Amino acid sequence: MNTSEVMLLKLGALNKGQTFTISFNNACMLNATNTKFKDLMNTERFVYVDSHFCLNNEKYVEMVDLGIYQMTDYGYEHMDECCLTFDVRYQTDGTLSYKDFNDYIMYRGSDPELKIKVDFSECLISQEILGNVPEYTAEVYTKIAEVMEQLPGNFCGTMVYHRKRRNFTREKLEEHSTVSVSTIQRMENDKEYQKTLGRLMAICIGLKLYPTFSFDLIDKSNCKFDDTIVFHGVYKMLLRNCYHLTVDECNQKLKEMGITLPKKPSRKMVRLLSIATPMIRWAK
Repeated sequence: MNTSEVMLLKLGALNKGQTFTISFNNACMLNATNTKFKDLMNTERFVYVDSHFCLNNEKYVEMVDLGIYQMTDYGYEHMDECCLTFDVRYQTDGTLSYKDFNDYIMYRGSDPELKIKVDFSECLISQEILGNVPEYTAEVYTKIAEVMEQLPGNFCGTMVYHRKRRNFTREKLEEHSTVSVSTIQRMENDKEYQKTLGRLMAICIGLKLYPTFSFDLIDKSNCKFDDTIVFHGVYKMLLRNCYHLTVDECNQKLKEMGITLPKKPSRKMVRLLSIATPMIRWAK
């Protein structure tokens, strides 16, 4: 358990079996099963940093590289003010032992030997704090606002704009996204071309688009997210928290969560593929 969590337990901010720590995989699954947690994620007010979900404000976090945050000293000392809280227990018989709870914290919730269940606690962060804390206002966000004002109102123009803004040729985008040049060309030129969430995810991750840009691009396509579908919730978590990673690294996260489909689906898989298609190697 880190020092801040020990202090908060002593102060009574955390109850026994509660923690601010959660693995990204557990968070993705929780996003699919817990409406309150999903609603908070959809506010886009929290960033995933050091295995915590923290309010995105300079008082608590700072962006040290594209999509990578670190908590401030104040943030670590006031985690009850800025971090979401989670209940941790055994999958079968309730409360964790002290040792296993410490192991959970030590391994950032990623110890495969621990058969645990994580659930979202009642939010320690009051609506008053959530409403009054301004969103992150660093220079990067000013630039994001400027780009949003310049974007075309259609999908094709927006995709071309982002590709050129990022200084990507179609060949370079193919390398980074695994989407073929011919498909990229159709996506950029053919307004009637039917996109898939899988390809759009690969394009967004390949271009390392900030989440605001990714969701805007997808909103302008024929594809829509459905929060009742597990795949879609995981995709949104990846777009918000993992856009600094590669497509292969994101695919690995999908694999770790058991979200994989055969490359050549059987007829029984056709309907599932039409609902949600992982990003796995969309080269053709």
